[in-house]
Amino acid sequence: MNSVALFFNAITPFKSDLSLLRCSDTRTVLLINSTIYSQLKEEHKVFFEKIYVIDPITFETTLPIVVHYLKEVSRDQIKLVTNDEACILVVGKLIDYLGLKGEGEKVLIKFIDKIVMKNTLDAQGIRTPYHQKFNRDEYLTDKVHYITELEKKFNYPFVVKPIALYGSASFKKIHNRTEWFAYVEQIVHSDISFQIEEFIEGTLFHCDAIVQNKEIRFVSISEYLWPMALFKEGYPTGSIVLPEHDSRWNQLNVVHQQIIALLQPPEGVTHCELFLTQNNEVVFLEIAARPSGALVVSMIERMTGVNIELAHFMLRLQRPITIQTQRITEFSFFCYVPKKNGLVLSLELPKLNSELSIEWNVKPGDLIQMQPSGEYDILVKPSNIAATIILSNSCFDHLYQDFLTLKKAHLVHIQPENYSSS
Repeated sequence: MNSVALFFNAITPFKSDLSLLRCSDTRTVLLINSTIYSQLKEEHKVFFEKIYVIDPITFETTLPIVVHYLKEVSRDQIKLVTNDEACILVVGKLIDYLGLKGEGEKVLIKFIDKIVMKNTLDAQGIRTPYHQKFNRDEYLTDKVHYITELEKKFNYPFVVKPIALYGSASFKKIHNRTEWFAYVEQIVHSDISFQIEEFIEGTLFHCDAIVQNKEIRFVSISEYLWPMALFKEGYPTGSIVLPEHDSRWNQLNVVHQQIIALLQPPEGVTHCELFLTQNNEVVFLEIAARPSGALVVSMIERMTGVNIELAHFMLRLQRPITIQTQRITEFSFFCYVPKKNGLVLSLELPKLNSELSIEWNVKPGDLIQMQPSGEYDILVKPSNIAATIILSNSCFDHLYQDFLTLKKAHLVHIQPENYSSS
């Protein structure tokens, strides 16, 4: 009897050759929202027997489709698969409700809810940012008292962000009481929950691992150019994969291994973010049970020969995997340059030592007028990117110097919209 694999996708386009997942005894179905469907490549469309375009992707909107396929095959023959953080809990709830094989909400919540994941690790001695849930009822009861008590626990600046969103949506760094009152009035009646968190000074890294039978089969550790949350403030984002001989690699990996052992993620890929402070302390930020976004999957495959997205899908489909890494002969990193409102005056690249690939989405003379972001929009999306840069070099040290150069560079020179020559 044929099985049915239902893929769920709402914010993360596929990055891999899905035809490598083709199996004669498995029918493939895609549940996708209209935004990502508009970005879906033809080569990905033809992989699926049937595509359902659904807005929005929720438990309620997708349940009838899964039930439909349950009329054709048994529960054991249905597999729900996603590489998308927006769909993970949808899949978990469907598994629980329909009694399907796989991890339900109780397991997956540790990789979605940032309070749950941090509290779990706090209890086991892993350093996390000091944090608490924003209590809107207490705030509305006595606003001044609430912020006064908050200031006893948190020094400025601190961070306010959603408990269970992705892509640094609605992230806000608060520098003083005035900023807090202004921002809290925007979120106090929101239908999502927020947390307040200690602001960590340091360098941010991400650890991308293939986990099978609760063990790490493969890990790649990368350094962020700037945290993604700073993209909307005009800072470029991207990351560079570190070689294992980098002095920070082992220090970060020791903590990463402890985190994986404590949280016990489902079969598949995890994406864990860690800070390394100026005091050389490793601080956990968050973890997700899915492959990294942006060009990370491509960069890792380019260096190591391992496609972590395909490995994730194989494991979620309960298929065996073989991991064969290639000898690293070339190091790479990618960078997204943000758009800013105003008139583009010029584009300027600094002197770089590495092989360069660049795709400009703006040119001199363009008037950039960004559409206002939705309240919970992800920050880094195609319409917000002025340029995509990929650098490669056989020498990591030379590449890393270019990485630091781009970190400080101003590539797009803008005359602000409110500029006046008078």
